[in-house]
Amino acid sequence: MSTAPPLRIILITGLILFVGSIGLLSWLGTGQETDNRPGERSLLLYCAAGIKEPVEAIIQQYERETGRRVQIEYGGSGTLLAKLEVIQHGDIYIAGDDSFVQKARQKKLVREIIPVAEMKPIILVAEGNPKGIRGLMDLLREDVKVALGNPEAAAVGKMAKQVLSDLGKWEAMEEAILDRGVTKPTVNELALDVSIGSVDAAIVFDPMVSMFEGVEAVTDPNLDVKSQQVTLGVLEAADKPAAALHLARYLAGANRGLLQFREKGFTPAVGDEWAETPILEFYSGSVNRVSIDKKIREFEIREGVVVNRVYNGCGILVSQMRAGANPDAYFACDTTYMDDVYERFRDHQMVTETDMVLITAKGNPKGITTLQDLARKDVKVATSNPEYSALGGLTHELFRHAGLYNEILPRITFGDAPTADTVVLRVRTGREDAGIVYRANVLGMPDEIEVLDIHHPRAVAGQPVAVAVGTAYPRLTERLIATLVAPGMKELYEAAGFRYKVGMEMPAR
Repeated sequence: MSTAPPLRIILITGLILFVGSIGLLSWLGTGQETDNRPGERSLLLYCAAGIKEPVEAIIQQYERETGRRVQIEYGGSGTLLAKLEVIQHGDIYIAGDDSFVQKARQKKLVREIIPVAEMKPIILVAEGNPKGIRGLMDLLREDVKVALGNPEAAAVGKMAKQVLSDLGKWEAMEEAILDRGVTKPTVNELALDVSIGSVDAAIVFDPMVSMFEGVEAVTDPNLDVKSQQVTLGVLEAADKPAAALHLARYLAGANRGLLQFREKGFTPAVGDEWAETPILEFYSGSVNRVSIDKKIREFEIREGVVVNRVYNGCGILVSQMRAGANPDAYFACDTTYMDDVYERFRDHQMVTETDMVLITAKGNPKGITTLQDLARKDVKVATSNPEYSALGGLTHELFRHAGLYNEILPRITFGDAPTADTVVLRVRTGREDAGIVYRANVLGMPDEIEVLDIHHPRAVAGQPVAVAVGTAYPRLTERLIATLVAPGMKELYEAAGFRYKVGMEMPAR
């Protein structure tokens, strides 16, 4: 009978070793100066042991190319997470299972999350498969000595426990491990045990086949459905987030880090093209500017990137895109102006909506109260240009649906504004008697203008945002949009006259 200790003893022993390592990690946390950036410490990367080979190769390349320095600490995904929770120091955490990074986010240990690659679980056996192992059930045979990852320490162990539990075989496997098997804290140690003949089989991830000699893979349908996502998390503790994100983008770069993952047998995720300082083109209706511009600037600083903001009437923006412009993201003034370029973008989602309102000069000298009043012969009306402005187009559609288009059209004495600002100015100064703008355009102007509700279902505009299909920076753009739709933005949008609608479905096209 094997003398392998019970799992609970292993966990207690691991905890003792972990506590003893805190002093060492605290010392490491002081960092070292980089050669080319005096005053900056080396970045600290916590990495799941199972992805050591590609990560080491990537970091060596990164250091040569950028001159920056990176310290790496390897361990089981769960073990590293436990350390992070206590120490809360470092820059990046890469786990062999996305659930560990998601748990880290729930614990407020990580902020940005970037998918890196996929691994598939397999049964690893000696070359030639001398024990004739054909699937998971063979691991329970009395003549098979098996190694499993510790479920609390290693992503592969957590996955194996879940699969075996679903099959109703976890307790039997625990008995087999106690009787004739072994548990290990990392997937590398499992593969090594098979390679040197210490055990007959182990459940590992498929890249281990190419990393160790004298082994081969056995597949099982129950494992095929349990692919694991290698995921990177930028730590909240990172005191230089732009430097940490610089490294994160390199690790997950389509033409940098992901090439190494592919070479080592992983299936790489969709990644961004690598650039020292990425530049995003961001198109947005002018109505959104007051709510988002400061937040985009904060995003630029944290990420160490440039976001070229182009604010204009959405009719103009759509025309520019039709003429060949290719922004990375588009925040439309209204859903109709997303529909016009719908095929160019993906992941459309509603963010806000705002009402269209009637405005008059202070005191409402012409006594205007309804849309019908705009058809009066003594009233002059200002609107935005329906060709260049989403507001102008929606205003004319409102007149049509209200059955007033032909009556109001002769009263429009100014209709060329590409945005609402000019409409507001002309009405406020008395050049026109009334106009139609978004409520968001006149919030905070109670002493300068009168604002009247329009009681019509068409008097509302919804603002969707989307990532471009062809962007070279899909992950970076997704993070920008995630910043703009985050729950913390609700107060900013509402303060600017919008209703926060994140989570609502886009209207049917």
